[in-house]
Amino acid sequence: MSELGIIGASRECGRQRSSNIRTLLGIITKRPQIDSIAGGLPSVLGTEAELEIDAFLIGDSSTKPRVLQYAPIDGTPELSKEFPRFLQQTEGIGLALEQCTFTNGAQHGLDILARMFLDEGDVCFVCVPDYLGALRAFEARGAELIGIPMDEQGMVVDVLVEELAKHRSRAKFVYIVPDFANPSGLTTSWERKKQLLQLCTENQLPLIEDCPYRLIRFEGEMIPSLLAMDDQGIVIRLDTTSKIWGVKRLGMISSRNRAVIDKADIFVGNTCLNIQAKAQLEYARALALGLVEQNIALAREIYRNRRDAMLEALRRNLGSVDGVSWTKPNGGLFLWLTMPATTASGKKVDTNELLQIALDPPYEVVFVPGTDFCCDGTGHNQMRLNYSFPDAPTIERAVGKLSRLIKDTLAS
Repeated sequence: MSELGIIGASRECGRQRSSNIRTLLGIITKRPQIDSIAGGLPSVLGTEAELEIDAFLIGDSSTKPRVLQYAPIDGTPELSKEFPRFLQQTEGIGLALEQCTFTNGAQHGLDILARMFLDEGDVCFVCVPDYLGALRAFEARGAELIGIPMDEQGMVVDVLVEELAKHRSRAKFVYIVPDFANPSGLTTSWERKKQLLQLCTENQLPLIEDCPYRLIRFEGEMIPSLLAMDDQGIVIRLDTTSKIWGVKRLGMISSRNRAVIDKADIFVGNTCLNIQAKAQLEYARALALGLVEQNIALAREIYRNRRDAMLEALRRNLGSVDGVSWTKPNGGLFLWLTMPATTASGKKVDTNELLQIALDPPYEVVFVPGTDFCCDGTGHNQMRLNYSFPDAPTIERAVGKLSRLIKDTLAS
């Protein structure tokens, strides 16, 4: 029988694309001899405390019926209380209960915002490079993604101003990951945040602030959130538990614009009916007991040590190789490595091709090619490296293999 494809498929269905990262995870599972510094997996933190809370919720007569039942669309009373309290305690952000709502992870929140704002042909502004999950969510809606370059201070606002002038009639929002961005590891400076917020406020252009790594800071002072700086309801912030607590996926959408939250609740109800009660009650209890803060402190220590191991391994193995550089993040899970554009013989460097070579002996190492993160077609000589999941010996071994591959490639 011939392959028919999907009869009657929508245009959005045709725009949905698979991710290299998901493919790599499948390969790694089947070939454990391959060392991975690819997928953005967090270290398994807080699992024991998570199981203890689960046991309490199931064992307590007052919470057991609620754990096994549907939850309110706009969140359980416990989480609706504890999450704003947590934001106030950790960042000094004051939010009313009706200024935040909950999703099945931050990616669910991104999908909701994409559906809320984007029609086919609309324009949104993203960084180059930027988070793959966001790019896929926006592309699926048929939007045109305009890539804005980054420097050490974050998104280059002067370029954004130029591009906004060209596309103002179709522009819907600006999207950034301001803290230890995925994949670059770069952080948006205080001055750059002020410029971004001023530009978006003047143009009444929503500014989506995605904050999965914000609390995983190793050095330096925390820069105020755009949400904390906003008094006009321009900023929409996304948070997630997946990098700071357990394995259940729970996300948050926050905004001072009540209309955004009200509509997000409707989208939640229409897409997944409700957010699982167990995840909400568990996270609320973890916040109330101070366990999330303990987990964050542990994550900072573990990830700082692993980042240092990766930076040292890169310095030792590639520090003397001309044209090879990498970012030095002050937090988060990733760094971004750049190779020369061509080899010694003038051949174009393509990290997608390198990945296919890397999977087999003598290298057996995986990374994520840079083109996945660049909406403008660049990134062919770049790659994302992850240090949060592999331990220090794995990082040492993987960077050694990757360095041999890079040197062999550039010498060819």
